[in-house]
Amino acid sequence: MRRIGIAVLAVGMLALAGCSASAPEAGSSSSPSPEVVPLADQEIGTEDLSADGHILKEKGDLARLVDDSGTGIASYTVSSIKIDPKCTSSSAAKPVNGHFLLLDLEIETAADAPALDFGAASWSSTSTSGGLLEDIVGNADTCMGPASKLPSEIGPGEKRGGTVVLDVAAVAGVVTLDLGGPSPWDWRY
Repeated sequence: MRRIGIAVLAVGMLALAGCSASAPEAGSSSSPSPEVVPLADQEIGTEDLSADGHILKEKGDLARLVDDSGTGIASYTVSSIKIDPKCTSSSAAKPVNGHFLLLDLEIETAADAPALDFGAASWSSTSTSGGLLEDIVGNADTCMGPASKLPSEIGPGEKRGGTVVLDVAAVAGVVTLDLGGPSPWDWRY
């Protein structure tokens, strides 16, 4: 497996506003998801880093994973973060750690990308008081039905959207995605 380096394109919602999204079907209450900018159309920008060296992101920011040569492997957007969402699964259990946190993601991988794991096991959470919670799987898998879940593994040449649910301890904090590169990404919730 080739070594992966990370760079991020910090494109806010203004850049995504230029993308045209299809309107929701009649009778649908969901809003359209932001589109991921194709890998070939992205440029690497500068990013802010946390004290831990993590890349700081906001909802709607576009992140880009690149290899050592700068070639795009994947791009993704966390379009929505919701604490204590209404679970839709008939088998939903209570959160082990106290709260469910729902993340809506849009992901595109390059044709030659390695398989990437965006599932709950790739995330961690830190409360605003600084407490790190590494095991945020808990009962998260029981909250949403399979139709809305993002597959935990995204393969080469895929464009996928869906939800990842985490089982977190606090109603406010930071979630971190670590895909195995030198700099994980952080989002406040």
